[in-house]
Amino acid sequence: MNLLPDNINIGRYRVLSRLDDGRYNYREIYKIEDSQSNPYALIAYDVDRWKTISGSDDDTVREIEALRRVNFQGIPTFVEAGNHTAADGRHVQWACTQLIEGTRLDDYLSTADNIPTATLLHISCRIADIGMHISQLFSGGGHYNLCPQNIYIDTDKDGNLSVQICGLTHAGFEYMGRPPFSITELNAQYRAPETTLGNFTSKADIYSIATLVSYIFRTASDKSGTPPDQHIQHIIDRGRCRKPSLRYATVQQLRLALTCGLSEQTQDHTPEESPKPTTAQPQERKHTQTHNMQEKEKVNVQIAQRQRKGFAAIGGCHELKELMNRNLVSILKHQELAKQLGVAPPNVTLMYGPPGVGKTYVAERVAEEAGTNFCLVTPSTLASSYIHGSQQLIADLFKKLEKQSPVILAIDECDSLLPSRETDASHHQAGEVNELLTQLNNCADRGIYVLMMTNYPTRLDYGALRRGRVDSLVYVGLPDEQTRKEILQLELKDRVHEEDINYDALSRLSQNFTSSDVSYCAKEAARRCFYDSIQHGLPQAKPISQAILEEVIRQTRPSVSEDQLRSYEQMREKIENLTPQRKRIGFNV
Repeated sequence: MNLLPDNINIGRYRVLSRLDDGRYNYREIYKIEDSQSNPYALIAYDVDRWKTISGSDDDTVREIEALRRVNFQGIPTFVEAGNHTAADGRHVQWACTQLIEGTRLDDYLSTADNIPTATLLHISCRIADIGMHISQLFSGGGHYNLCPQNIYIDTDKDGNLSVQICGLTHAGFEYMGRPPFSITELNAQYRAPETTLGNFTSKADIYSIATLVSYIFRTASDKSGTPPDQHIQHIIDRGRCRKPSLRYATVQQLRLALTCGLSEQTQDHTPEESPKPTTAQPQERKHTQTHNMQEKEKVNVQIAQRQRKGFAAIGGCHELKELMNRNLVSILKHQELAKQLGVAPPNVTLMYGPPGVGKTYVAERVAEEAGTNFCLVTPSTLASSYIHGSQQLIADLFKKLEKQSPVILAIDECDSLLPSRETDASHHQAGEVNELLTQLNNCADRGIYVLMMTNYPTRLDYGALRRGRVDSLVYVGLPDEQTRKEILQLELKDRVHEEDINYDALSRLSQNFTSSDVSYCAKEAARRCFYDSIQHGLPQAKPISQAILEEVIRQTRPSVSEDQLRSYEQMREKIENLTPQRKRIGFNV
């Protein structure tokens, strides 16, 4: 049964017909017109059903609020919104937007013939443009359901092509553990692997956009018989890496890579009346372009002293902080005294354990506490477009670090940079692994103190674990009850909250939560109070209450399951058996 029958009046509009395919039981789309017969689209939500799906008592519909805020060509323009009571008494929230014209992407690709590569790249760039804007709108969040059914292509009378993305139903901020929507509603073919665990960030949109680019070029290739060139395939492969850290760091970087391809297509276009180049000319030009780009490719890192709170910003983890203070921070702070006793920090400290427990966060706070220069490197930092180009980037990185020593280098997801060379899958990375292992040899003697973080230590090359490279192994497990309590206290310290918060009860309720899970709950509670304050027109923010925090915690699924925890304990035993001479250190209480 439709929420809105045909010819009913909603505000100043008349409902003409329903447009959607009925895939959602809480959201419907209609074609409407105003008194001057101007056509629009109307998005209608059954609020009670929506609240059941989102698991919230908040009446605010995220998609409608997103449409209010968005102002970007390529997303339907918001006109106005309102409330309506359906004939059967259901509460309906609606938003009127510009009516999308054109053809759905899948229909466009299936019906059009001989689409130029430049046009395919233009469509891909516009999709990335819009995805970039959505990520900025949601502070690193995303659309989360990018697929051909949500993308429309239109061509005006002058032949200019436009791209529009609709379907902001699932758009929002970063979600870790349990998003406020049903995952099964998303198009599984374009969904990033990590979303099966409930992890949604802009990296998930990067995967979806790269999959769309693959679909666009694959469909065109099936018709023309010409496969996409290596540059496009490289963009697709990097954007669709299963590990988020190996994808482009931001949607903007992905968009830039696509733009370079579009520029090459535009420059290489030769009018029919122009003489065609000889076979050797394009190859020579391509070789020269590649050579010049390789000369210009430099490692892009920031090496600077961090001025923040240091260990005071870490909730709990007292044993871990004491270890880092004894082994690294105190030595860097009192170098003359350390020299008198011949005391030196570990060459490399490897922190390993489940995702979301704060390994990278701790590394950043260690540098703040020590007052030294700091550099954070991820796999994407050292990724290159060229074969073995990462070797040069690694060498360049350590040259820069040595010039600005003493410096703490944090290498995140190091298993991606130091995979075992015994596997066939890592054979092509052998040169890069050798280079990084060489640079890690006694790097502390050059004033470079390395903290490496990984969720999968058993995937590391065995050569990385020998003494002189990794001198200290630290297992970082789930936060204990006291740590969860202190994390909540830190999260609420600068947010408006009620005075009678029972942190002990909240800490017990959040058992088996990672540090990021606990932080997420505080941030989500703040967002709900923020939206509720807007909805009710409050002059001051509604304070975060015990009830809201408990509601969010109960609705949040732990990021790490019990089966995963058992596998991490087995992994811990295995890695420590590989190095039996090391002292067992753990923080999982």
